[in-house]
Amino acid sequence: VDTNAVIITNRSTPEMTDLLKHMIDIEAILKMQKIVNDGKMTPRY
Repeated sequence: VDTNAVIITNRSTPEMTDLLKHMIDIEAILKMQKIVNDGKMTPRY
């Protein structure tokens, strides 16, 4: 499954964009997404 996620931030708060860039580990999210897509884990919302 090829999926993309987008986070939209307000241009008037560039500090939020910087914060998210430092908080989100893209590689970890992609690994977790693969585990879910393979049916090895059920996502929790």
